[in-house]
Amino acid sequence: MKAADRSSQQFDREWVHYQNEWELLMKLSVKNKNLELAKKLTRERNDSLAKRKDKRTGDLHEKYQAEMKAAREQLTSRSVKSFAAAKAVSVASSVDLYEPNDDVSQASPVSAGNSIESYLSYSGDQDFYSFEAKKNAPITVSLQGPSAMDYDVYVLDELGEVVASSANGTGEEEMASFQATAGSKYYPVVHGFGFSTDEPYQLRLAEDQLEVTPFLVGGQPYYVKLSALGGNLHTRIRAELDPQSYPELKTNNSLDVTLEGVSRNVYKFTPDVSGNVKFFTSPFGEGDMVVDTVLELYSDEKLTSQIATNDDNGESLFSEIQMYGKAGDPVYVVLWAYSEDFSFVRLNASADSSGSPTIAVGSPVIQENSINDGTISATQVITLANGAFVQDMSSGVTVNNLPPGLGVQVTRMSDTQLSIAFTGKALNHANVNDVSNATVSIAPAKVVGASTSLTSNPFRFDFIDTASGGSFQYVYNNRNQLMQIYENGTLIIEITYDENGNVLTKTRVN
Repeated sequence: MKAADRSSQQFDREWVHYQNEWELLMKLSVKNKNLELAKKLTRERNDSLAKRKDKRTGDLHEKYQAEMKAAREQLTSRSVKSFAAAKAVSVASSVDLYEPNDDVSQASPVSAGNSIESYLSYSGDQDFYSFEAKKNAPITVSLQGPSAMDYDVYVLDELGEVVASSANGTGEEEMASFQATAGSKYYPVVHGFGFSTDEPYQLRLAEDQLEVTPFLVGGQPYYVKLSALGGNLHTRIRAELDPQSYPELKTNNSLDVTLEGVSRNVYKFTPDVSGNVKFFTSPFGEGDMVVDTVLELYSDEKLTSQIATNDDNGESLFSEIQMYGKAGDPVYVVLWAYSEDFSFVRLNASADSSGSPTIAVGSPVIQENSINDGTISATQVITLANGAFVQDMSSGVTVNNLPPGLGVQVTRMSDTQLSIAFTGKALNHANVNDVSNATVSIAPAKVVGASTSLTSNPFRFDFIDTASGGSFQYVYNNRNQLMQIYENGTLIIEITYDENGNVLTKTRVN
């Protein structure tokens, strides 16, 4: 299927698969002490996230699948030792009734509700199992390995994509949960860092989950009691915050954070006043412990519209992002670290009190031309505070999330202002192709007084649908804001804005 034929829902489902795969591979690469691969995977993930709105070709989908597959094979590759030789070593200590089951084609069939006891018998051994979901239901695959072994579990779907995974530490129980679709086949895979021919692992498949969603008051303890109606019960209890309940990050109020492995912590930050904000990590409790962190900023609570990301800030392993924040507009801050163990780090958000350079866009909306051919005549003006642009601004200026097909032409207007014109034609320019999280980034070498890249507040590309009949005229003010729409010479819509560029009224006149 070509990417042009994919719906937005299909792209969203694909991105969920990418996220599942990425989280598993990050944990495995960190466990393998392969930080170079971990950082490469992160760069590729961020690049794919920035381009996920591009539905012109299938390159993004196929390229990312290939990269994930290659990384997974690298991290879970089997030993060069032949299977026959491995069996000769292991058979003396134990009998594995499920071997050979070392790839999808050899997967041993199992059923939801069953418990399996088996072995990882040699270095690089992997055990594949398969089952078919009988109904649409949540499934939990749990794994308990030998106490001295580090075993992990992940689940593949029929396309070979990771739908769930768990990669905890040595001796810890693994739990991988996902929503199964009736009639679909799934493959639980047991992978180990080490092996044991004497001590088995236990793999369990549970089909049902009970979910309750009470409103809980912060700071108050709660006690949960779970009872079985009969027989033995193998389950887990998990508490998750609703996205609306992300912990709040406040200006100049640092948080000392405990991170578990490469799991991501999410915080909500809402500026009290408009201005430059610096998000950065530093040693826990004002100590001296250095942690290799990553910061990501998103404009939405579902974490699909990335504004900016930073791994290493210059020579430091800590992270830093500066951006212009608009009063009342929330930003979602994601923090994680390259570590397979617990990490302790401080997360900070500070207002611009030192006079650091900041940039802001002049127009919250960039409108497509009324001829509806993907061209844009409107320009975006960038204003710099607390600094000066260098003379040569022909490079170092990036429009993030630029619609495919458009280019940019940057003109230096003064020491503190740039004008960005948009060249070419947007390849996808229907109303559904609007971009809501575009930003402008400027390299620090292009701003006198800057030590890190500058990122503006977000703005929007607004595309129009083809008119079904008649002619339309669009009237803009000197800030490139759409003010009036005429149909066949008759005014039909009037729009007013406040001083900050927000829409106040949109009135249909006729």
